[in-house]
Amino acid sequence: MIRQIDGLWWPEDDAKARPALLRELEPALAAILAHVPGRTCIVQAGGNVGLYPLALADHFRRVITFEPDALNVRCLWLNVAARDTFKRIDARQAALGEWFGTCGVEIVEPGNCGAHRIAPDQGDVVMLPLDGLDLIACDAIWLDIEGYELPALRGARETIERFWPVVIIEDKGLSRAFGVEPGEAGEWLGALGYLEAVRIGRDRIYKKAIP
Repeated sequence: MIRQIDGLWWPEDDAKARPALLRELEPALAAILAHVPGRTCIVQAGGNVGLYPLALADHFRRVITFEPDALNVRCLWLNVAARDTFKRIDARQAALGEWFGTCGVEIVEPGNCGAHRIAPDQGDVVMLPLDGLDLIACDAIWLDIEGYELPALRGARETIERFWPVVIIEDKGLSRAFGVEPGEAGEWLGALGYLEAVRIGRDRIYKKAIP
C-alpha cells in the first residue's frame, strides 16, 4: 500500500502528487520564508506525506501539521520519524475546520494522493478549529486543503487576531464543493485587515496591513 522513493514513503498508487509537490516545494518555500520574519511556529495543513512539513522544520522551531487521510498520514509519520528534525514536527491525523467534529476523506482523483478532500460529517476523522489548540505562538498558517480553507480560517479567527500570522491559502476553485466561491477566503482575510502580498502559483500569501 505504500512504497519508498528516494528516501520518502508515498502511497503506492500515487502517480501525480509526487512530481507536482517536488516541483512546487522550493519556489513556494522561498516565497513564504521571505514574508515570515518569525520562525517560532507554523501551522500547515494538509500535511500529505510530510514533504512540506519536513522542509519547514529546517526553518521553524515548531511545525504543526494536519493530514486527515489514513494512508497519507501513515507515510507522513514514517517520513517524520526518520529525520533528525522529528521533534520539531507535531503531525496529527485530523482536519482543520470551523468547529469540533468529525469528517471523512473523499478521493477526488485516483492516483493523486494530493487531491483528497474532506467529507464533513461523513467519517470518524477528528476535525477541530485551530483556536482549540490555544497556541502560545503562531508566525504563519499555510492551508492547502482542497477548498476547505475558509471554514478552517473561521475556526482560527482568535488565533489570527492574537498573533497576526502570515496566512497562505490555495485558491483554485475547489471551494465550490463546499458552497464557497473563489476569492471568498481572501475577502474574509481582507475584512480582518489583511492584504495580499504576493502570489506563487495558486497560493496567495496574505499579511496584516500596516496600520
